[in-house]
Amino acid sequence: MIDLDKVRSNFPSLSLKDENENQIIYLDGPGGTQVPSIVIDAISNYYRQSNSNTHGEFITSKETDSIMDSMREKVAQFLGAESKECISIGQNMTTLNYSLSRGLSKIIKKGDEVIITELDHEANRGPWKTLESYGIKLVEVALLKDGTLDYNDFKNKINQRTALVAMGCIMVRQCHSNTCPVGVCTQDEELRKKFTGTPEKVVNLFTFIAQE
Repeated sequence: MIDLDKVRSNFPSLSLKDENENQIIYLDGPGGTQVPSIVIDAISNYYRQSNSNTHGEFITSKETDSIMDSMREKVAQFLGAESKECISIGQNMTTLNYSLSRGLSKIIKKGDEVIITELDHEANRGPWKTLESYGIKLVEVALLKDGTLDYNDFKNKINQRTALVAMGCIMVRQCHSNTCPVGVCTQDEELRKKFTGTPEKVVNLFTFIAQE
């Protein structure tokens, strides 16, 4: 059982109160994700001891390179990536997705389709909308009256022209733990063989994620 009080105690911002002594509740994650003391300390220590440009001959430059190299190694292990060279660092999700969409515009062909949803953050919508200027069609999954995705509509919109499904989910955790129920997101070769690319299997995955 998770000790929530202990977890909360690691986040200084969660102890703040307003002028009426009401404890502050943060609802906008993308607008400012709250971080634990260990992250605050790590950032402060970097600025105190290692702040410098990368790939230089200064002591602080070498320390910065070492920190970034170690970070890539740990993230690669966490995500199950082939190597630390697969890990790229960017300013934020929006900027990274704009760079990714520009890169994919050279691969995705005119007439292909990209599926997005209204439930995703703008960082996972706006960048893909730029693909329309290349003749790529944006397709949105309909929502039900309760605000959840209509998975029947999702199933019907996946076809041979679907080049990409841009949808926020828990794929990273499932990929890392090799628990993907349909083999879409996994590092296990045997599990990956389960995925044949059918719309039914993709929809089954997202239905499973929604239910979880």
